[in-house]
This record gives sequence, structure tokens and C-alpha cells, in this order.
Amino acid sequence: MDLREKISVIQNLIGVNNFEDAIYHCNKLLKQHPDISYIYNLCGLAYQGNREMLKSIELFSKALYYEPQNIAAKNNLANSYKHTYQNRKAEEIFKSIINQEPNNIKALNNYANLKKKINDFKNAKSLLLEALKIEENEPNILYSLAECHQSIGEINEAKKCILK
Repeated sequence: MDLREKISVIQNLIGVNNFEDAIYHCNKLLKQHPDISYIYNLCGLAYQGNREMLKSIELFSKALYYEPQNIAAKNNLANSYKHTYQNRKAEEIFKSIINQEPNNIKALNNYANLKKKINDFKNAKSLLLEALKIEENEPNILYSLAECHQSIGEINEAKKCILK
């Protein structure tokens, strides 16, 4: 089995929430290819799915060591920081992604989720409105936007989002 097939197997394991097996295969693959950023990121996702955030942070950081501009690893690292209540670190990373790629809908949405988590609904709303400019009528974004509108007392705006 070649590298692509092995990676595909790991992606499928993560897709069906079989994180233990994904981690096993990732670690095996990392012994053979210790300098491939993509594998570290994939392994970090498996640990993240397994709720082992500190290990995921370690692996996403390693992915960024080998490929400093890996946007997916940056976004995943920020999410792990968010889950471990390291909100400032998460925010710095989300900002750097958005500075690098202003239309990165995942980063905008994840950054908005961080803002909602810390009850900064006005800034979360602004980020979600930017995301909607990129992908109009995206259900998850509209739902999050409705939550923000509701949290700041904009009930009619919240209803409009839900009805879209």
C-alpha cells in the first residue's frame, strides 16, 4: 500500500470516529515519514477527535514546524487551544489565518465560535457576516448568526436567519 492509500485509510477511520485506530496508523506512518506535515496534522485531528487536546496541540505544532504556512494545521491548532481554554493563543492564530487568507470561511467560522464562547457576540456576529459574504445561506453559519442576534437582543434578525 502506498502513502496515499495509507493516508486515505486514516482519513476514513477519522471520518467514522475510529480515532484509536487512526492514531495507531498515524504513529506507524510517522515512524516511516517523520517530516511530513500532513501526517502530523492528520494525527492531531485523530487526537482532537479522541478529546486528547494536549497531544493534538503537540502534533499540530509539529506539523507547523515542518510547514509553517499550513493553514489547516493552524486552524486545527487554534481549535485545540480553544478547547483547552487558551483563548488568547487561539485568537492570535485565527487572526493570522484571516490576515493571510481573508476569505478562509473555516477560520472565520471558528473564530466566531471562539468569540461566542467568551460571550463577545457582537464581534462573533461581524465574523459570521463576513463568512456569509463568502458562502451565502450556509446553514451552520446562519444558525450561529441567529444565536448571536438573539444573544444581543436582535430577535427579528435572529428569526430572519432561521427562516433562510
